[in-house]
Amino acid sequence: MQLRLLLSSALVLLVSGLFAQFSKTVHHTFEADSAQTISIDIEGEVTVEAWEGNTVLVETNIRLYNASKSLFEFMVEKQGRYEVLGNLNGNTLSLSSKDSERRVVQTKNGQANEEVYVTVRIPKKFIGEGSGPYVREAEEGR
Repeated sequence: MQLRLLLSSALVLLVSGLFAQFSKTVHHTFEADSAQTISIDIEGEVTVEAWEGNTVLVETNIRLYNASKSLFEFMVEKQGRYEVLGNLNGNTLSLSSKDSERRVVQTKNGQANEEVYVTVRIPKKFIGEGSGPYVREAEEGR
């Protein structure tokens, strides 16, 4: 009976090691001082929140299952799969994903499962909904 329990425990540990979960939170900040409009075109599940800051903060929470640690690190650090780009064109700050396609990740063990949740915090001075655009509220006295 003890041998069976020992073998079962070893099997659980072995299987859990093969299907490890890797996670990381990545932050990007963008100056919004000269922007009158903010547009958002970011891959993944995106939530927009207003905050007291005067910059735009993008927080990307990434979880990857059924993949190796080296693949996860490559996708985050070298490939820039979850990188967010900010482009100020005139008075519009455009936020977009560096990798706008995010193709399915295949490994030797099959398809990796990826969960990406993005929170975009924009200054309270901007008004809008969903992916925007968000427009700077007119200041009193102007």
